[in-house]
Amino acid sequence: MKRNKYKDYLWYTALAVFIICVIEGIFFYHNVENPFLKVTLNIQNAIKAYKIDPDIKQAEALAYMQKSGGGIISVIITYVYCFAVIVAPFCTVGALAVLIRKPASYVRGFFSQRNKKHVLIIGEGKHQFAFIDGLVKDCRVTVIVSRLLSEDTKLKYINKGVKIIQKYGDMSIETIFKSLDIRKFNDIFLCDESAIANIEYLKSLSEKLSKYSDAGNSAYQQIHVSSADNSMAELIRQYYDNLDTKLFDLDIRKMRYIKKGILEKNHHPVLSFSLLLLLYQFLK
Repeated sequence: MKRNKYKDYLWYTALAVFIICVIEGIFFYHNVENPFLKVTLNIQNAIKAYKIDPDIKQAEALAYMQKSGGGIISVIITYVYCFAVIVAPFCTVGALAVLIRKPASYVRGFFSQRNKKHVLIIGEGKHQFAFIDGLVKDCRVTVIVSRLLSEDTKLKYINKGVKIIQKYGDMSIETIFKSLDIRKFNDIFLCDESAIANIEYLKSLSEKLSKYSDAGNSAYQQIHVSSADNSMAELIRQYYDNLDTKLFDLDIRKMRYIKKGILEKNHHPVLSFSLLLLLYQFLK
């Protein structure tokens, strides 16, 4: 996973400032007899430096250096401390910016996506984010991802108003559906590169929507299924046709992403007859 260099540099700078403040405190509080008081005063000074109010002011540090008549090391430490006191508040501002960055992205994304129709994207593939980019301008997108994303990638899509739901390896899709109100999505896109995975998602969605129907809370929806193979598309269509109650419209296309239209991917995997027969039995 790509590291965030800004956070790394901020952490290293803040740590360096703390260490410099502690070293200066060792010299400045050298004459304090109580060891506990000496340590606490030192730490207190280092902490307060981050809020522009250190106990050891720059003028006091310079005056102590001249009074104690320290050597070159004392001079270097004192002047470095004076510089560190200036840098410390910027570390505080940087840390606050990191802390509020993600919540601010959520808020901005929320307001930018108001009054847009909800869509749900399920499935992994190399075209997944191009698929999202094609929808996010006109829709309020929720995407379920199985792979771990870098913080930069998450923030990029959160800023666009995309809600990202992480699916971990031991987590079933049914568990995630329990946490979602499927009825609010106008369109659901099953765009996994594996046709078998798309079939499993379709069955789980059908069962979930059936429960809403039994409770009298159903909402008619459109489900789009990506299938690059005509035989698989026919099996999916047969599954849909055999449903007693159709709670959604089914759209089967050779698609990888949408942007005011569907761009087809010219790839047609050939499945063996035995695998097709097994899938047919599975769907019956």
